[in-house]
Amino acid sequence: MNLKKIYLYFGASVSKTLDDDVEQYAINYECSIEKAHCDWFNLVISGLLEVKDKDNRSKLDDFFGWHNQRFWLSPKLTYNTHLINGKRYPLLIFNNEYASHQFSDDTLYIDDELIYSLGNEIQSDFGVEFLRFDRR
Repeated sequence: MNLKKIYLYFGASVSKTLDDDVEQYAINYECSIEKAHCDWFNLVISGLLEVKDKDNRSKLDDFFGWHNQRFWLSPKLTYNTHLINGKRYPLLIFNNEYASHQFSDDTLYIDDELIYSLGNEIQSDFGVEFLRFDRR
């Protein structure tokens, strides 16, 4: 099994509310809007990775379960940034292309449809534009 990583690229805010929150964060922490935007996104993603329920599952784990009606655990997720025209934007990296089943050795291939669904859900819920993804 060739384990490629999945890179999800995000861009600027698509929400006036997020713009206001990021601006206030920049003021509070005396940093640039660019840094505030990336820091805010990292905080949101960190919240999705926190274990939230009695079954030791995070909201990100639940995302995979919602789409497949089983108890899937997300592959490890790392936050980073990428550049567009000299500005930094959020980047999420899954360390492989498979979610694992919580109670067996089964795996779920994270196909393009699932990635688009996740990216679009993050855009819809948190107001950060989902640009594209790639595997490498």
